[in-house]
Amino acid sequence: ARGGIADDYVQEVTFDNDGNLILIGDFSDVANFAELGVSLNGGGLSGFLAKFDWSGNPFWAKNLILGGFTYGLCVRADNSIICSGLVYFNGNFEYSNLDQFGNELGGQNISLQSTSEDGFLASFSSDGTFQNFKNFPCDGYDAIYSVISDAAGNVYVAGEFENVMNVGGINLSSSGSSDIY
Repeated sequence: ARGGIADDYVQEVTFDNDGNLILIGDFSDVANFAELGVSLNGGGLSGFLAKFDWSGNPFWAKNLILGGFTYGLCVRADNSIICSGLVYFNGNFEYSNLDQFGNELGGQNISLQSTSEDGFLASFSSDGTFQNFKNFPCDGYDAIYSVISDAAGNVYVAGEFENVMNVGGINLSSSGSSDIY
């Protein structure tokens, strides 16, 4: 078993092209990955990303967000990993980069300055190295619930937003309380 004494959730499970298991989920306070000798500390509701071989042996585990939820997960043709979720008002997308022995390899903290919750996409290489982060500015609530990739590596997302959201220079306007995209 993995996790801590509070609530822990796996939101999405997928396999990479080598048959390894990729998990994304949420935990409260602490999530333990004993085989790695790693305890992820969130100090509240936080997200994690982890990779295991077919037998359940872990390769790595990472904190993803402090104050938010994870939702979507996909693996691209090159085995890179794309994940999505939501960060609360003025929350942080933050990850800790730990190897299979629990050694800290560095990390990054990206603060989102928004007036509400913000959806995000983040990408990692197959060895768990952080590659990119993207959020879509919105003057209300927005979340990215699902993410997929085609054989050419194009990424497609689906989610929910309020008011006006900017996607690649195009403003989307909701027709009411909240709309899908």
